[in-house]
Amino acid sequence: MSFKRVGVLLSIALLWQCSSASPKSEQVVPSHCLFDSDCGANGLCAGSDCAIPCVSDDQCKSVGVCGVAPDGLRRCVQTCTNIAYAPLLSDTDDDRKNRYACIDGTSTSCATLDDTHCEVCGCTSNTMVCHPGGGCGPKHEVGDPCTSDVECKSNSCSTAAGVCRVAAGQACNATNCDLCRSDPPTGVLYCSRICSYDAQCNGGLCMNEGTRHSCYPSCSGVGDPSCAGLCLSRIFAGETRYFCGCDAKDGKPPLCWETRGS
Repeated sequence: MSFKRVGVLLSIALLWQCSSASPKSEQVVPSHCLFDSDCGANGLCAGSDCAIPCVSDDQCKSVGVCGVAPDGLRRCVQTCTNIAYAPLLSDTDDDRKNRYACIDGTSTSCATLDDTHCEVCGCTSNTMVCHPGGGCGPKHEVGDPCTSDVECKSNSCSTAAGVCRVAAGQACNATNCDLCRSDPPTGVLYCSRICSYDAQCNGGLCMNEGTRHSCYPSCSGVGDPSCAGLCLSRIFAGETRYFCGCDAKDGKPPLCWETRGS
């Protein structure tokens, strides 16, 4: 047999071995996701990150630590924090899934914890408020002490008096509202308040008054009869907004006499 033929046979044998060998496959899992299916087999999309199964932190260097995911299983999740959580009016169950508390040194999804961990996780219901060290309880009534809107059933906490006030737009007096607007001929109109954004106005609008912003009832357009005065308009960020202003109808004296709360 010639050396040339031997060389050809050896080459064929090597090619056969390479093609028949089973290569060691590695699952490449993306770090970001929209759906569980984006994270591969047995994957879980937690927030916008893939929470893949794990047994140690070494497997999670690129995405956090090995902890307890929202489904209760050991997965790669974000690092926990025991910083007190400041709840928002817009909190949802999905927000709890994306927060993690440090439980016995393990980063644990708030979705798997009860209300005794509300200082870090918040409450499981937006009708409840966290009492540090005592779990969650009903939100506070008008006149009860508060530090933020989310603690009050009315979603209105006076930053000046430190107590819950009636909701913006509701009937009021000087004892339950920081800025009670009234029309002397017809009586009380509504409770207003100093504001920073519309969500503080209970369906009304937070309008710029030059030196401050305060709440006004919203209206549908010029001539809306629901306003005691005129339904006025302003353009804000390219959008026309309508609100019940303090200008009286038919040339009568201005409305919105203000009584400051005590």
